[in-house]
Amino acid sequence: MSEDILLDPAAQAGKLKQIFDRLLAEKGIGRYEIFTGDEEASEILPGGIYPQSGSLLTGDGRVFHFWLSWDKLKHDYTLGEDEIDPGGNLVSFWGQEDSSQWDQSPSFQEAKRKLGLE
Repeated sequence: MSEDILLDPAAQAGKLKQIFDRLLAEKGIGRYEIFTGDEEASEILPGGIYPQSGSLLTGDGRVFHFWLSWDKLKHDYTLGEDEIDPGGNLVSFWGQEDSSQWDQSPSFQEAKRKLGLE
């Protein structure tokens, strides 16, 4: 993979979509909308991608929290399933959330609309 930083926002977005599509398909998730997200500029992942954290809504109404990062052992992107915290402990940043906490969020409502969940 190229280590070049994808400075073009459209190229970055396209690459991220490909990564998320593949990782989520591996979990049986086809349709989804990311409704919160933050770029974590602490490092640059292979392929010139910045780590991302946020929440996504699936086509069947489930909400998951994720942390897109790089698994150095598997040499692949990860949604944060098995991360090592600064203390050396194994933690997971991938997990299902209670969707009701997002009911008042405009971005969550927009994701529901896009997925036909209203």
